[in-house]
Amino acid sequence: MVRRHRPPGPRVTRRRHWTGVAAGVLALAAVASTAGCSGEEDDPGGSGTGLSGDVDRVPGQLVVADWAATDPAGERLVAPCLDELCVWDTASGALRTTYDGGRVVAWSPDGELLATSEVESNRPVVELLDAATGEVSQTLVGHDEVEPGEGAEGIQALAFGAGGVLASAGPDGTVRLWSTDDGSAGAALETASDAPDQLAFSPGGSVLAVAAPDEPVELWDPASGEQVAVLDAPPQETVVYSPDGRLLATATSAADADATVTLWDTATGEPLRTYPGGVQAYRLAFSPDGVVLAMTQKDDADVLLWPVSGDATPRRVSGLAEPARSVLWSPDGSTLWAVSGTEGVVALDARTGRERRRFELPEE
Repeated sequence: MVRRHRPPGPRVTRRRHWTGVAAGVLALAAVASTAGCSGEEDDPGGSGTGLSGDVDRVPGQLVVADWAATDPAGERLVAPCLDELCVWDTASGALRTTYDGGRVVAWSPDGELLATSEVESNRPVVELLDAATGEVSQTLVGHDEVEPGEGAEGIQALAFGAGGVLASAGPDGTVRLWSTDDGSAGAALETASDAPDQLAFSPGGSVLAVAAPDEPVELWDPASGEQVAVLDAPPQETVVYSPDGRLLATATSAADADATVTLWDTATGEPLRTYPGGVQAYRLAFSPDGVVLAMTQKDDADVLLWPVSGDATPRRVSGLAEPARSVLWSPDGSTLWAVSGTEGVVALDARTGRERRRFELPEE
């Protein structure tokens, strides 16, 4: 168990369900594009389990597919692979280059930075890389040191918001906010969870959703560092905002018939609908127009495409032999990139479901 060393001062305990204040904050968040589409990925049991920057890999697992991201133009895709970061050209599938990096990665909205994880002297840190060169531009130090041999994996999740804000979830149980302009630390969000591991900014960046395996989803105001709401639902596996900010999609952590994908109205905090059939979803991604929600599944190699309105039957998109972890959309919505540990990145036609190409795999 990771020992948690909290900073002095009272812990934030403003846990309440949706209120007028929360609804107002979320209503203001209903603007442009989703942060969730730039950070979803695959770790088929091969995540690091020690205090090092390297990834402890399961034999045959070439990509840590829990964490993949594309640049804003959809021209490059990055994912942790072997012991570094692989950067592919999406048009050809060619492996363009590799950078030093950890098991988590996110791409900034302006396309200029990659955020990744490292561990220095038992302390998890965030590194900001120049996306063009892979050079480290800043090292963000703030998460607490963890004891060796306690199974800590370093930074658990990263997400960019608007206006040069980055959020990181650490093994100390806190979510920290950073300015990517100068590397300065912002608020440290003391979540109810001991292990927050999923982050999603609303479009516009006025709300940060934090998910964890042991607590319900919490919503925070990154400007003030105050918690504004808690979803009235069990713990969720993943969270993602729709491009217009009006919907929040979540998938439960349950791995049984009770597993559910839910769409929430961000203005009211009320659930709008659930996926019919209790799918065990792993990652979610809205299409650029917000009309379709793509889902990878824990025990099914098909990617599900669920229309978010109406009674249309979800489509199944095949193409992989094993379950994908990450799924991402091209900016024009024509292509899905499904990412698995052994097969790497597979480009699928979003309309027909046919395989377009397989990306070049790194050599072991």
